Amino acid sequence: MQLNLTRGEDNVIGTLVRPGLQCAANLKVLTQQSDQLIARQDRLYGGGNCVSDQLVVIRRTAGQMSVNFGTGDTDLPLTSNAAAGSSLLKPGVYSAVAVQRNPAASYALQLVVSQTAQGAVVSALYPDQGCASRLQFQRNEGNVARFTEQVQHGTCLNGGTVRLDIQAGTGNLRYQWSKNEVPATVEAFLRPGALPRK
Repeated sequence: MQLNLTRGEDNVIGTLVRPGLQCAANLKVLTQQSDQLIARQDRLYGGGNCVSDQLVVIRRTAGQMSVNFGTGDTDLPLTSNAAAGSSLLKPGVYSAVAVQRNPAASYALQLVVSQTAQGAVVSALYPDQGCASRLQFQRNEGNVARFTEQVQHGTCLNGGTVRLDIQAGTGNLRYQWSKNEVPATVEAFLRPGALPRK
């Protein structure tokens, strides 16, 4: 399970990816207290594997984070990802329709940028393909952050290079994907906000 939390856009505080169930959902805040947050799961993909409108409780007890999916279920402990991140990106949820060339295609794309002590950590969701990935930070080049994509589940190509170009003054991100020896390239102009639920 991969939980990506960030600051809220339209009350969406991040995503929950469940590779074992081949599904992902946005988490929309319903109530928040100092030690727990209750959110609604709005499915992005995965058919009946992830239940839409399911309540998810995220708790912090003695510094340990956990998640719970309903009455009678036990809390599942969460661990944090201590990967290095880019200092250029602002936390948030960003979405767009990505355009692929060679072969031509278009599909929904959502990025979640989470702030850590090491910088911004990025996860990507491709609901139309049923794929989720973590973007491994490589380096900053001016106002561009460069990543290597590590697919967590699904059949999307693993190991591509992702460039996120921060569009000055807009808060938008230009996304470019490529991979050596693969003719396809992908481009998207991401804006703050989550994809609509399925």
